Amino acid sequence: MALMKQADFFYLFDSHARDSNGMPDPNGTAVVMKFANILELEQYLYSLSMSLHANLFEIVPVRLNICKASEQKSKCVKDQEYVLKKRLLIENEGDKQARLKKASEYKKRKQSEETDSVRQIRLQKLSESIKQKRSEETDSERQIRLQKLSEFIKQKRSEETDSEKQIRLQKDCESKKRKRAEETDTSRQVRLEKDRLNKKQKRAKKVSQPQHEILNQQDYLNMFDRTKNGGIEEQCWAKANINKFSKSVQYIIEEMLIARALPIMRVYINPGGQRGFSGHCINLPQNVKELAMSLPRYPKDLAVIIVKAKGRENTFRDVTVRKQKVDNALVWLINNNPHYSELLINQDALNSLPENGVPPGLMTVETDDDIVSDDNCSPDVGPPTDNPSEDIVYNDSTEMSSFLPVGEQQQTEIEAVRNQLSENEPMPWPSVENEPINEYQISHLATMAFPTLFPDGK
Repeated sequence: MALMKQADFFYLFDSHARDSNGMPDPNGTAVVMKFANILELEQYLYSLSMSLHANLFEIVPVRLNICKASEQKSKCVKDQEYVLKKRLLIENEGDKQARLKKASEYKKRKQSEETDSVRQIRLQKLSESIKQKRSEETDSERQIRLQKLSEFIKQKRSEETDSEKQIRLQKDCESKKRKRAEETDTSRQVRLEKDRLNKKQKRAKKVSQPQHEILNQQDYLNMFDRTKNGGIEEQCWAKANINKFSKSVQYIIEEMLIARALPIMRVYINPGGQRGFSGHCINLPQNVKELAMSLPRYPKDLAVIIVKAKGRENTFRDVTVRKQKVDNALVWLINNNPHYSELLINQDALNSLPENGVPPGLMTVETDDDIVSDDNCSPDVGPPTDNPSEDIVYNDSTEMSSFLPVGEQQQTEIEAVRNQLSENEPMPWPSVENEPINEYQISHLATMAFPTLFPDGK
């Protein structure tokens, strides 16, 4: 039996229907009696015990609490979560794997049996749940989630076979094509704008990276495992980087501006337009102390004379200089070439260079002749061979000659010639040593003379 209080009365309930005498009766009622105080209840129970021939009875107080259905459900959910957490804490790795496998199989089986409408509803609910959950997460929680996702993807991709990788890439490619084919013009513009902002943020993040987090060359080489990764020169990123640098400096004057040693050599032009050289190559140091600490050179210090033909359009494509390319090349060499690591960029000399044009200060001379050649000098064709035609590797009409600077006693005459040609105020000739650089005593001389051929100093 149970009691319920309402207003000023108590109601006695029984789990079995009873008649007026208190005996179980299927046609009776569950509400046994209504009374106002405990004394009436005792009298009723006493009369009932006499009818049932029972001498003992006990009144037990019971507290009834009214609970809402939602609160009751929430309590049940919490109890289930508590039981689940407790079970997860005591399970071993084998039990965990078995549980996850069963859950995965059950999920797959259930999803394979669902209809299209049910699937759409499930995916819609899942998407809304994910969006709501991500909108409520903090920045730290978001970083942790992205970090875990990145590690999971890396681990999964490291374990996949070549065939699985090809299948994944094929699916990604098809999915990307399908999405882009279905997107509208507005969504396409939004996607392109997001890609642009993402690239911009990556570049800004790379530039703003603290200096102490950037590995220098020696630390990087110490961390590089040659036996595991192969030589640096074999890496695709190294080849691409060096190839990109070599192509960035495409004009002769640009390479002369960033070279630490200036070679003097005989250059010829093949009938097809390609350049070559014959004979020996001599390197002369110019103001070694200054050049060892400062680049680029000033254009006026280059041993270059521009020969212009009267009455013709002179484009001077070969003497074009692009200031930004020279700056980029020097920065790359300082960071990647050990022979340039201690050099400083001369900002005054760099600012004197044009954005894209012929630098000022180069000596210029005009001629009426179509071709300027040195008729008094025979080209050095090298040692004779069995095939005489092999010795003729140049075109007389396209031969370019240079000179070997002599001692200090000739500088006055040279300065006079230079001032006459340039028609500018007299300026001091760059200090040039009398003796050529000994290539057997100077280490890596060729890399300093031709930085675009040996950008990494090797």
